[in-house]
Order: sequence, then structure tokens, then C-alpha cells
Amino acid sequence: MITFEHLTKRYGDFTAVDDLSFEIEEGHVYGFLGPNGAGKSTTMNIMTGCLSATAGRVIIDGYDIFEEPDKAKRLMGYLPEQPPLYLNETPVEYLKFVGEAKGLRGRELAADWQLRELEDGSVQGEIQTEAGEMPHICRQIFFAFARREKALLQLAPKKANLEDVFIELTEGDSGKPGAEEGKTAKRDTEEKNDEERLVEEP
Repeated sequence: MITFEHLTKRYGDFTAVDDLSFEIEEGHVYGFLGPNGAGKSTTMNIMTGCLSATAGRVIIDGYDIFEEPDKAKRLMGYLPEQPPLYLNETPVEYLKFVGEAKGLRGRELAADWQLRELEDGSVQGEIQTEAGEMPHICRQIFFAFARREKALLQLAPKKANLEDVFIELTEGDSGKPGAEEGKTAKRDTEEKNDEERLVEEP
């Protein structure tokens, strides 16, 4: 599903990622383990199209992230430590904005983002709170929901306190962490114990 082909990233004389090649199969939970400076965040940023590569390619379900970024990005949901949100918008307003940016309108927009359930449900108070007034973890959760897609979920390092969110986004009917409905999940961390608890493939 995701293929890295000789991926390299250099900053002047410093090589952050050196000729990296591997594949991530569909329907599994993978972990990206390594110390500070190992290139985890750099690789994630390249894979999500947030950063260019010096050399090499990243192919997501047949789409090159550099050649066909729009098609590749529609297949992924990325939860960074600091999600870029409009702090004066409520979650519902932000979901509508993201949905419309994806070309959804009317009933299609409401159905895809489950806006009626959000507006009428038990979380109505929280869902009408502006992002700037929400706890940090709540911003991350609704950003992940807004960016959710069918193929790839990515989560930021442990310092973002996202272990429970990771499990919630990837668990199947068994209640155990695992990719659901053909999703592939990838998480980067410096902690080996967390990696063993949360992923199938380190």
C-alpha cells in the first residue's frame, strides 16, 4: 500500500534520511521506532507531503506523493502534535470547512461528516466550543476526525499523549488495537515498550 523508494533527505552536509526503502502493507498497524535525530519525523513529514525529499519517492496506494499529491493526501489522515486549526471555529464549523474543501455539499456533506449527530448529540456543548478554548487533546481528536480517510492513519510521537486516541482510531470489533476496515496505521515513538503495546509491526 505504501512504498518508500530510496528516500533521502539532506540539509546541507547533514543527511536526515539516507536511502530509505521499505513497504507498508495494507490493514496493519506499524510502528516507527528510533531515538531523537533518527529521521522519524522527517520521514513522516515527507510521506504526508509536508516536506520535500532530496531524492527518492513515496507511493501511497499507487499515487506518488510528489507527482499526485491531491490523490495521495485524500487517502490519509494525519494527527500531528500541534494540529493547524482555526482557533475561532467550533468543531462543526471546521468539519464543514474541510468537507466543502473536499467537494462535499448538502446531504453528502452532512452524511459523510455525521454533522447532524454531532450537532444534536450528547456532546453538543463540547462541539460548539471554539478550538482555541478546547483542551489540547480535544483539538487533536477532532482534527483527526476531520482528516480521517479510508486508507492511512498517522500519529505523532508519544509526547502528544495520543495512545488512547491511537487505540480508538485503529481498534476493530475485538476492542484490541488493530487496523480496521482495511486501514493502515503508522505511529512514531521513542519508547520501545509503547511500541510493543500498540503496534503489530515495529
